[in-house]
Amino acid sequence: MLCGSRRILNLSYYKRNCEELPLDQKMIIVCDFQESYTMVEVMLDKLELEYSSSHGKVKRGAIIKEIRRFKQDAGCRFLVAQHQTLSEGGNFQMAQHMFFYESPVPVIARRQMEKRIHRTGQKTRVRFYDPIMMHRASVERKILDFHVEGRDLFKALIEGQEVFR
Repeated sequence: MLCGSRRILNLSYYKRNCEELPLDQKMIIVCDFQESYTMVEVMLDKLELEYSSSHGKVKRGAIIKEIRRFKQDAGCRFLVAQHQTLSEGGNFQMAQHMFFYESPVPVIARRQMEKRIHRTGQKTRVRFYDPIMMHRASVERKILDFHVEGRDLFKALIEGQEVFR
């Protein structure tokens, strides 16, 4: 989880990208913590951008309606979601952008989310944004390095079988 000034920098980076998103494109914003998706939703409200939500604050039955609205309503261009919603189940090929406010810790969850908006052979270009990449020494960057290398973060932290540097 990002903290302090990095969190604000991250949010301002999102704001700029949300404002510049072409009107015919959609973006999924991935957050894992209540504080994070609240901050992102407040920002989208201030920008007067229509969005759907799929996270812990949304009741289970309403999540399906929110996702359907994101998929079918051309005016609803943003989906603020936790990784559990995106890595398990649905397809989101209507989105051309995936923004990781926070990247999930499980490597498999991250890969599954990316596969939900981009399929092999798909001709539409998809972009993934990881603003944490700007901070080489951050814990988030180290987690992302584990994802890229396919290493097991649990083994590194809990079982001590790998070195977490």
